[in-house]
Amino acid sequence: MGEVRSWNARGLSCTYPGLIRFPYEQYVTIVYITRAIHAEGMLRMASTVFFFAVLGLYIAVNAYLFARLCRTLAGTGALRFLASALLLLFALSFPAGQILSRLAPGRLSEVLVYAGSLYLAPMTYAFFLTLAADILRLVNFAVRITPYPPPYTTSGRVKTVAIVVLLSLAISLAGAYNATVPTARYLSLDFSPPMAGEEAAPDGQPHRIRVVAFSDLHLGRFVTTRYLARLVELINRQKPDIVLLVGDVVDDLGWFGDPAGRAKAASLFQSINAGMGVWAIPGNHDYYAGLDQVARFMNEAGITLLRDDWATPQDRLLLIGRDDPTVRWLEGRDRKALQEIRDDAARSLDARIEALPMIVLDHRPVEFEEAAAAGATLHLAGHAHRGQLFPVNFIVSALYRQSYGEHRIDDTHFFVSNGVGTWGPPARIIGRPEIVVADINPNLHLKSSKTSLKLREQRDKMLFEKTPSFTSEVQLL
Repeated sequence: MGEVRSWNARGLSCTYPGLIRFPYEQYVTIVYITRAIHAEGMLRMASTVFFFAVLGLYIAVNAYLFARLCRTLAGTGALRFLASALLLLFALSFPAGQILSRLAPGRLSEVLVYAGSLYLAPMTYAFFLTLAADILRLVNFAVRITPYPPPYTTSGRVKTVAIVVLLSLAISLAGAYNATVPTARYLSLDFSPPMAGEEAAPDGQPHRIRVVAFSDLHLGRFVTTRYLARLVELINRQKPDIVLLVGDVVDDLGWFGDPAGRAKAASLFQSINAGMGVWAIPGNHDYYAGLDQVARFMNEAGITLLRDDWATPQDRLLLIGRDDPTVRWLEGRDRKALQEIRDDAARSLDARIEALPMIVLDHRPVEFEEAAAAGATLHLAGHAHRGQLFPVNFIVSALYRQSYGEHRIDDTHFFVSNGVGTWGPPARIIGRPEIVVADINPNLHLKSSKTSLKLREQRDKMLFEKTPSFTSEVQLL
């Protein structure tokens, strides 16, 4: 066909021989729409795979609960019918709500998803308690621990069901309350306080920079502006210089359908008192909710979003915000290497970069060695929620090198937070929601960086030969 495409820079047009000639602006629009459709298709495909994988586990757990309930309450007549019908109703509400929200979103789908989400925590603990009861029953059948070995009486079986239900509800209610009471976690970065008579900073600013950070807010159905107001009050009490949001600010697209709630949330974020500003990076759920909409909301709220970019707030620190690996399958590109971002900053800052503490924000707790090799002072992550529910905490501990808490490699301090919000069930059994508070002394950072430079250079040569790469990712958690 000869030339497939030609460009006219002056007329801003492009020509496809035998097809059509149209303005450049229209071409860009078509390309943008095509990419958007492709990205949306990939998102839908990944969400569908994840949905059916979880659905399979969900069906297995509820089939077990339903079978055990019907057998345990055999001979109880109406009680068995009502209990099994209630279990079936709640068990079906979550998948039905998820499917309906995709096909015909509306009030009914919201009610079903809401009811189903509330059911998830009691379901989890009913499953483990029932499993424990069955194991005890088998042991009792073999060695007769109790004075009344199987078969059990009808009243005894009813009492067993009642105990399982009440314990499951009690644990879930305690977790629901725990999820609404955020606390402050203070980090010790081994930076000594200023000594008496120590010289002031050259620019006259205070030595210490107070950093307040949090991850995994998940604004949505259950994490409301009422909770956000409580969180902002806790943040302001810490008197922060800078506030950092480490991904997953928004949970779902439905939240953007409430203009009043969105405006209220933006107003609350604007009320944060931090002289060096409020900064954020995207998490995987921000992508699922629609990153363009999340970015617009952050702009309205006075939050600066960093995506594989850097900034120097008030020229007091180097802040690097990394994109989430979700960008790989959603936009078809890899995120930048941390060293590449730092090198870009170094070209602009020249020698000044060595005098600035470096804080790295990365939503997922991965690539710690890369942050240490780049000379980060503090690396903050989240994503794993510390499992949120028992025994999920053991699963995330197996998936990530550091799923929660403090860690250190040479002069780089790491902290993985369990977050301030919830995902899925609105309950938190493992750990309290937390903000992270850390004080950094730029002067002491400079002294530390000079004394450890040679050791870091020696370590970098051997780092990736001796240390395994821990890059396990749960793309849809």
